[in-house]
Amino acid sequence: MRTLKFNVRGQTLEKDPKCDYGNIVAGSKGYLLFEFNFSEELNGYRKVACFIDGPDIEYVPIINERCIVPDNVTDSRKISFFLTFVANDQKFATNKLSIKQEVIVQ
Repeated sequence: MRTLKFNVRGQTLEKDPKCDYGNIVAGSKGYLLFEFNFSEELNGYRKVACFIDGPDIEYVPIINERCIVPDNVTDSRKISFFLTFVANDQKFATNKLSIKQEVIVQ
């Protein structure tokens, strides 16, 4: 399993500069794990990763600061996602990020 790391401060989602995002091959199933480092202000919120699949969004709960990338979004040239936070009557989202993938023609 390959882990990609991200930092989250409020509504800002960023790639962890110490993590290698190169050579990710499209089509991998059950292989990519996203790990998040959240700022303290986000404690107490339920956290959901929202993966963009064309016109649809696949919602994946973040448990213990991690989530597995759903198989249906791993076939394209990029994985695009954002995060949503919910607590009581509050709900807000981060910016969107995209991870490039290499497409291998067989």
